[in-house]
Amino acid sequence: MQATADQIDALKQVIRQLADSSHAEDQQYLADHLPAAFAAQPAGVQKKAQAAHFNHSELQLLSALGDDVVPYSELSARLPFSQGLMSRYVKRLVETGLVVKQPIGTNKKSYALATTSLGKQAAAFHADMHARDDARLAAALQTIDAPALATTLAVLKQLATVLAD
Repeated sequence: MQATADQIDALKQVIRQLADSSHAEDQQYLADHLPAAFAAQPAGVQKKAQAAHFNHSELQLLSALGDDVVPYSELSARLPFSQGLMSRYVKRLVETGLVVKQPIGTNKKSYALATTSLGKQAAAFHADMHARDDARLAAALQTIDAPALATTLAVLKQLATVLAD
């Protein structure tokens, strides 16, 4: 079956609506909860944090660090960010007190990253945000009958497979 331009446009629109809805929810959750984590920080850190408007990728980086001290090169290999974006995210996270750099050996260019206690709080918000997203999605999926859901999943899996080739 040949997909029509209208079908392709409808699919793109639905995907955009789903992404926009999730993004708006995530941004609202962060706006409602993250400032409280910075309330006990010095005024300069609070001001930088408010101006930073953390994005999901930066929070993903914090979550990838977890409680570990991770060499930058290893973390960079784990995450899907370009070198430039990775450097920018790390710089912002260091400036806002969420991450600290630790030198590795005597090479001034090699360093490891670790989350601060504030960074761990932000990573926890990220995990909570995803848990809320999962709960919203689960509740929405409960409104769809099982055969329709199975068909939708099958179509999306097939689409992903075809596009990956």
